[in-house]
Amino acid sequence: MRYKLAVFFVVLIAFSACNPREQTTRNTEKAIANNPELKDLDEVCNAIPKNESFVLYSKSIGRNKPLKLFADFQSAEDFETADKRFSSYFARLGWNSTDDIGTWHTVREFTNEKYRVTIQYGGMGSNANYGFSCGFRN
Repeated sequence: MRYKLAVFFVVLIAFSACNPREQTTRNTEKAIANNPELKDLDEVCNAIPKNESFVLYSKSIGRNKPLKLFADFQSAEDFETADKRFSSYFARLGWNSTDDIGTWHTVREFTNEKYRVTIQYGGMGSNANYGFSCGFRN
């Protein structure tokens, strides 16, 4: 009986361990806390106005240069409503915008002297339906 109980707890612990997406998000948060450039990009991404239906799905760091931070969200909000809010926000700050630059999904790009932000709707290949990419310009 003790053996079965021990095996049960080992299996329970193994299955309750976080999935790779959660681990990547946790590792990214730790890296942000220790890197001023990532902190800067995280502030840019976090400042993008989102309604209460936006739930963080994952966060990761880009592997290529220039440095980028990716944040994917699940949201029930339709793209037309969210797009108006995003576009208005960046316009108020004086950022340049480019309409849809996506091939298979909708992508908006916003730039200023220092940063490049892209917002993707759809085509995420996961449960997320919005993706933010916040990076430094070349």
